[in-house]
Amino acid sequence: MKTVLIVTAVAAALSLQACSRAEEKTAAPATAPAPAAPVAEPTPIVVTGAAITIGRTIFPIGAPRDLVLAAATEAGGAPKSTGPFAECGAGPMDHADWSNGLQLLFQDEKLAGWQTQTPAISTDKGIHVGSTLAELKAAYPTALIEDSTIGWTFASGELMGLLGEDKTAVQRINVGVTCDFT
Repeated sequence: MKTVLIVTAVAAALSLQACSRAEEKTAAPATAPAPAAPVAEPTPIVVTGAAITIGRTIFPIGAPRDLVLAAATEAGGAPKSTGPFAECGAGPMDHADWSNGLQLLFQDEKLAGWQTQTPAISTDKGIHVGSTLAELKAAYPTALIEDSTIGWTFASGELMGLLGEDKTAVQRINVGVTCDFT
């Protein structure tokens, strides 16, 4: 008889446990937080003396205007301004400027040069507007620093730019044809 009571008690306990688990399963599930919407990473723009890389595409000086404009627009949105520069020393040019600080210059429907005056765009060696003269010299040890009619300039191969009046920091980086009246 004792055995029957023990078996009955165990069976009852197991039944209660099964019922409570069933209730747990039917209870409203805890809501997991919704996954965060993916944040679109900005398309990287990296400049070198020979080209500009937008995303994974490299555009050398001389690349077709339409291809470069399409990639730059995809990366940075519509240009904030475009138009001709009729008074450049190298002859008439067209330009496109973006709010990220990139300016592209075109002649004869081809990329003729680019420049930036913002820290948002850097060279392949990490130099950007605001980099110090020491950082510039470390990244480009053969860079020539000269006083010119437009101020202190630097040049390393095709990569050029302006330093501040006190020569302590980069103010502009450019390659190719520029129009210093911009």
